[in-house]
Amino acid sequence: MSGADQTISFIVPVYNSQDAVTETLQSIAGLASDRPMEIWIVDDGSTDDSVRVIEEWRKNFHSPDDRIRTFLLQIDHGGEAAAMNAGLQKASGAVIAWVESDVKLDPQWLNELLRELEGDNVAGAGGLLLPADDDGSVAKMFGYEIAHKIRSNRGDARHITSANALYRKEVFDRLGLCRVELGESSFDSEFNQRIRSAGLRLRCNPNAIAWHHFKTRLGECLKRTWWYGFRRPFVQSQVLYPFDRILALLVLSTGLLFPALVLLPFHPTPAAGLISIVLIVQIGYSIYLYSKFRDPALLGSFPVFLMRNAMFLIAYVCGWIFKNVAPRSD
Repeated sequence: MSGADQTISFIVPVYNSQDAVTETLQSIAGLASDRPMEIWIVDDGSTDDSVRVIEEWRKNFHSPDDRIRTFLLQIDHGGEAAAMNAGLQKASGAVIAWVESDVKLDPQWLNELLRELEGDNVAGAGGLLLPADDDGSVAKMFGYEIAHKIRSNRGDARHITSANALYRKEVFDRLGLCRVELGESSFDSEFNQRIRSAGLRLRCNPNAIAWHHFKTRLGECLKRTWWYGFRRPFVQSQVLYPFDRILALLVLSTGLLFPALVLLPFHPTPAAGLISIVLIVQIGYSIYLYSKFRDPALLGSFPVFLMRNAMFLIAYVCGWIFKNVAPRSD
């Protein structure tokens, strides 16, 4: 094979990640592989000290055999998809790795996913995301839920997350770049949909482990949920993971709160019954997640997930209206 055929091109989009990006870059450099690598670090207009931290890391990093090369690109702020596209246009390797700047890779991550790419018609593969050990309770709640969703994949996957993914470069040459207008919440799912529509396969390997620093503040998580919900009607695939069907039922059950609150002043008994059903379902879900991961943070997660589900439902309805009704009023 030629050098380009062996090279892994890592694309690391960075936006205000001064506290986490060094750990990410160190984990890439520490992967248990002898493949040549290039790391394209794309700063998406950070307003903190991310660029200084990256430059300091690059200054101190030395690849003994020059197997690993690092590059820093700086672009105007355009979102994660724009940063990914900038890196894709520079990458020279036959295999593209997407790794977000707050993710730490297990040393065997690359080897595990390269084995998946050896399968027939496999265009991409993703690993398991776990919350970082030092994250707070809110981050762990969302992190464990995502980990459980990823674990629900059986056989071929419908979706692999942009936080840690491996793709064949030829797929981008064939299908095009990421859609920037979808933002960080949906650009990866839309690209994965294009892959599957082309008759190609995606794989998920839970042995390819990565640790993700999720949002630590509830307000940040709810803001992210809003954009996930608002943009979901704009992508073809509504179910990204098998477990999403269960989450859809949870979101719909949360919707019972809205008529219950309207009925409460006039018919308190049936309204209280509806509210009780919603709370029982949400508490049951929190206990279920706790049984899978045994982290005490999950025992108090039901009010957080209740707010998240309500936010997602409202955002989804707004997104659907914006997509289907607003254009007709022009």
